[in-house]
Amino acid sequence: MKINKIKIDRFGGLSDFTLDFSDGLNLIFGQNEDGKTTVLSFLRLMFYGSGTKAGDLFINLRRRFTPFSGDRMGGEVQFTHEGREYLLSKQFGKTQKSDKVSLIDQVSGKPVELEGEVGEVLFGMSCAAFERSIFISQFTPAQDGSRELSARLASLAFSDDGAEDYNTVKDRIENAAGSIFTRRKVGTADRLSQKIDELENEKRAAFDIEARRKQNDASLLEIEGEIAELEAEKKRLSSLSAQSAQKEKKAELRAELSRRAAAAELEKTLSIVTPEGLATAEKKLHTASLISAEAEAKKSLLRDDASPADDGISEKLELILNDIEEINRRLAEFEKPSEESPSPSGNGMNFILAFLFAAAAAAGAAASLVFLALLAPAVLFAVLGITSHVKRAKAEADIARERLLTERKKSDLEAEKKRLNDDYLVLRERKKLSDEGHKKAENEQNKLREEIREKTDESARLENEARVLLGNADGDLRGELARLKSAFEKLNALKDWLTESPHKDLSLKEINDILADDGDEELLSTAEYDEEIRALDAKINRSHAAAERLRTETEELLRRTRGIGVLEIELRDANRAFGAQKAHYDALLLAGEMLDEAYDEMRSNFAPELNRLTSELFERLTGSKHGRVAVSNDFMLTVSENGTVPYSAEFLSDGSGDQAELCLRLAVAKLTGGDHQLPLLLDDVLMQYDDTRAAEATRFLADYARENQVLLFTCHGYFKELAAENGANVVNMK
Repeated sequence: MKINKIKIDRFGGLSDFTLDFSDGLNLIFGQNEDGKTTVLSFLRLMFYGSGTKAGDLFINLRRRFTPFSGDRMGGEVQFTHEGREYLLSKQFGKTQKSDKVSLIDQVSGKPVELEGEVGEVLFGMSCAAFERSIFISQFTPAQDGSRELSARLASLAFSDDGAEDYNTVKDRIENAAGSIFTRRKVGTADRLSQKIDELENEKRAAFDIEARRKQNDASLLEIEGEIAELEAEKKRLSSLSAQSAQKEKKAELRAELSRRAAAAELEKTLSIVTPEGLATAEKKLHTASLISAEAEAKKSLLRDDASPADDGISEKLELILNDIEEINRRLAEFEKPSEESPSPSGNGMNFILAFLFAAAAAAGAAASLVFLALLAPAVLFAVLGITSHVKRAKAEADIARERLLTERKKSDLEAEKKRLNDDYLVLRERKKLSDEGHKKAENEQNKLREEIREKTDESARLENEARVLLGNADGDLRGELARLKSAFEKLNALKDWLTESPHKDLSLKEINDILADDGDEELLSTAEYDEEIRALDAKINRSHAAAERLRTETEELLRRTRGIGVLEIELRDANRAFGAQKAHYDALLLAGEMLDEAYDEMRSNFAPELNRLTSELFERLTGSKHGRVAVSNDFMLTVSENGTVPYSAEFLSDGSGDQAELCLRLAVAKLTGGDHQLPLLLDDVLMQYDDTRAAEATRFLADYARENQVLLFTCHGYFKELAAENGANVVNMK
């Protein structure tokens, strides 16, 4: 098979996109985000669709590559298969069932009818086997699909063209066995086993029903005896209830007599008053209380003092007059003449004497030195004169300062006097107004006292009138009113009761005659007897219901139960049929075991071929560097080198391990492809190779592609030159 061309109308980020492929090795180069993975996913969905509903976008390719615009995905693939040209067209819907698929044979121009996906019909493998063989995406391990691949290899290698493969036969055996015994217990043998169990249960139920019927009959007899006892007890209680009712009637008659006597006593007590008089007295007392309350309220407005309430104005006026008188006295003192100032004559006499003694001393000094002694008194009188002069100057200064202070005090006193005079005038005017207000208030007080006296007299008058209406009652009128009202209420209540009494038509003599025959037997109340009778009725009803249920249950059991003989016949037939099914099932299990043994033998036969082809490819790819490679039944790799113990390929370097895995996948693809020579789709499988391994791998794939078409997708530019050197068709994504 060979893929010739793809055309993508709309898929993921690609639209109106075309790629042409040739035979041999095709290297498709593109940078990251150019759409290499999109193209591979397109081919996978074109051949196999996508049935998964997983929410993970990396699993659900249909969701992952749906354009953001919501446009419908679709495209075409032109390929050659078994010498015929085909055109595969597909428009993807939201689900695999809604896809529109068309496969045209381009030689005949006729559509090809398919039952299933194109890859399943043409390649002869499921999508899982496709992804584990010819569709290699960065080394998804081949052992993930080991069972299906093993079966396919065995069938292709060792079955005739017309023979059925192992999986088909195995499925037929398992389906046949599964129709007999299933996990859900819906097989033919399962249903027979269930029928046997049901018949056994029904047979046991038939015996149980017979025992139950006999038990029901015994229980029914017991219940009927209980009902008879309950009915007898009910009859006895009914008789006692009638006696209790008669006794309660006598108690009612005694109460009737007591109420009649009480009513007569109250009518006698209330004969002096009437209900209308009580109502009038109550109104008068109420009015008297209101008037008395008004009088008390007005009393609180009376004032005991008769003096005018002048707020202390008179006292303030008296204080102001005293202050003014004191100021006038002090001002009069300023008008008295002040003491005389120190006379300057004394000081002048001292200076004159000093001058005379000094002149005498000077005049007599010429005649005799004795006159010089006169200088001493001259100096003394001069000193006395100076001292006196200094004292006089100081005294004058003090007098002047005192006179200034006096003038200031006088001015202050006159100002204070003026202020007091002003205050006096204001207060005198206020006192005048206060006196006038006092006279007015006194008149109002007199008027208030007159109103209080009138209201007090009115209240007393109303209370006297109420006292007369209450039968000239003494003491607390309001208490007497309440007592009389209560008595009238009791009397009215008694009259109402007596009017409604069932014994109102009986005379006193008739009542006394009935009460004369009154035994002393202790009885419960009628209500208590009625309660016991109701409880007995409930028990009787429950017993009747239980008896009816037993009868109904017995009838129903007999109606739905079949005979034991019929059940035993059906059980015998069902056991025979189950034995036949069990024998058939055992034969199918034996056939399955024999098929598995044959399959294991076939699998052991194709293993050498897979080992040979994998080792051959590994030696070609590595230049016989690592020796032989062995593949286990579960597709695990083991490397055997000369002189060493075989070891797992997991211990190889990353590059060598990738080479071994690639060779295994190529061998599986070649064997599973059979005569179809299916193309290999490789997604960057050489990305971890160094330069040497990359060159070897490119030459190896070019040589391998001589028989099988290879589509190698990569984003590494150096592979373009290597591929071109080996004759590959280099295709650029852009």
